Amino acid sequence: MFEQKYMRTILIGVGLVALACFALIALNQPSPTDASFITPPARQPTPRPPGSPNDDDDSNDDNALNKAGIYGQVTDLSTGRPGQGLEVEINGSIVRTDSDGRYSLTGLRAGNYTAVLVLPNQAVAAQSTTQVYLADEEITTVDLTYYSETPPTPTLSPTATAAPPSPTPQPEPIADADPRPKAKAFSAAFSPLIPSSDGSPTVWINPGHINNEDGVAGTITLDVANVNDLGAFQGTLNFNPKIIEIEDVVLGNFLDSTGRQTNPLVTEIDNTSGEISFVAFTSGDTAGPNGGGTLAVINFMSKQPGVSVLELDDVRLVARLGKTISAQVGDGQISVTSCFGDLNEDEVIDVGDVQAVAGRVGQELGDPNYVLEFDVNNDRIIDEADVAIVTDRLSEECP
Repeated sequence: MFEQKYMRTILIGVGLVALACFALIALNQPSPTDASFITPPARQPTPRPPGSPNDDDDSNDDNALNKAGIYGQVTDLSTGRPGQGLEVEINGSIVRTDSDGRYSLTGLRAGNYTAVLVLPNQAVAAQSTTQVYLADEEITTVDLTYYSETPPTPTLSPTATAAPPSPTPQPEPIADADPRPKAKAFSAAFSPLIPSSDGSPTVWINPGHINNEDGVAGTITLDVANVNDLGAFQGTLNFNPKIIEIEDVVLGNFLDSTGRQTNPLVTEIDNTSGEISFVAFTSGDTAGPNGGGTLAVINFMSKQPGVSVLELDDVRLVARLGKTISAQVGDGQISVTSCFGDLNEDEVIDVGDVQAVAGRVGQELGDPNYVLEFDVNNDRIIDEADVAIVTDRLSEECP
């Protein structure tokens, strides 16, 4: 019995020694790095740019259509800053840029679209009009640019010589992948000078823009505002002789409105170079007229479709006793079309043209959504009369 107890004691001792050895070996092993116990984070999907299509989107066709559209940004090349608060017209719809110069128009169907930047009076167009074809459920980016100031004209140093241009290899002509007819671009909206509300003298073409049909006569006037004791005026008017022909120029009713004797308006009309020069002066004991009115009436005939800018130059206003009256000058523009009423220039007068006018009913010259091209009868307000003119020609196709 003693031997059994002794044997048990020996076995217990051997087991304790073996356990101690195992613990010592485990403690002497190198510790694993902390990183081996860290589960790496799940990889995040690459973010898509705003407005980009999602290949995994299982939404229905209507939702996909609502995502399709035209996006873009407007940049002022004079400052390099975004064009904030400007209007962009897309096939008759007006959208406005945000503080970053961005705009968007969604929910569009397949077709030709033209984005037109409506420029402020003093701005100069750069890339202000772009035409694109939008496929079903497609997102298209159209960026537009302009100059808020007159862009600098690059000049060469006197000692520098311009290198001859390197010939550019011309690609082989390829067939048009999309045989559907493309719509013409809108012409950029043209805004006339509106007489200054601060009371400064102004001379301008009235109306600043006139819509006219090929082969139809029209009339514009040279108007003045905010003058005192006017005694004489002179200047020149340049025009495009290929688009219009000047028939005559007659004196307006303002210069002699106080009873002063007015010498006949002296004019020279050159329909070859496209220039009119005019001068008129007065004499007598009464004071010259104050305020504003018409200095001259200009009658013209449209010759062919196109645009003729009307540029006033060397304009001078003189008070009764010979003192020069400083004045700001506003030019004009005549748009001649062979398809009068085809406002979006897609060669047919349809509901799109009617809606382009109807959507602006009530807008007057100076209002934010007033666009001169849609004031069809040139009376400074877009109203039902303009809608009626276009509606009367509905469904006409252009020659």
